[in-house]
Amino acid sequence: MTDEEKAKREAEAAEKLAVEAKEKAEADALALAEANKPKTVEELMAENKKIAKALKDANFEAANRRKKLEAFEKAEEERKLAELSETERLKAELGKRDSELQELTTKQQQREAADKVGLPPIFADRIKGKTPEEMEADAQTLLEAMPKGKAAPNAGATSPGDQAITGETEAEKRKRLFG
Repeated sequence: MTDEEKAKREAEAAEKLAVEAKEKAEADALALAEANKPKTVEELMAENKKIAKALKDANFEAANRRKKLEAFEKAEEERKLAELSETERLKAELGKRDSELQELTTKQQQREAADKVGLPPIFADRIKGKTPEEMEADAQTLLEAMPKGKAAPNAGATSPGDQAITGETEAEKRKRLFG
């Protein structure tokens, strides 16, 4: 093969590569233009429906998996309880009841501390402390931190206040003038 033939083949190959590169660039430009093309309302609504359906399906699948997980966890807990010996099971139950009793005792002490210092019962669960004395001190601190409301005037339930009409009514005037 002569140098001239080699050069001719290389030129043809280079031309072929140039044509392929140009075609690829045109295809990429067309695809980019298509992607950047504004979508119509119908296309957007269809896309929105697809996304909403996919989200609904994902939520449904997640709910099913949560239910399965809860069932598996419950079965695992029951299996572990079955494995425990009778004494271990009773010890676990006793520990659970002790913690419940402690929680109830703490709540009762919080309510008592709130009542003792005059704190509204709704704030009782905000009281901290391990002993009744600590809880009472915390309740007192909460009470002091609360804003003081303006005292209501001591007026009777039917008292009209400052807007009271002083004088006789129309009916009383008529009766006095016309008999």
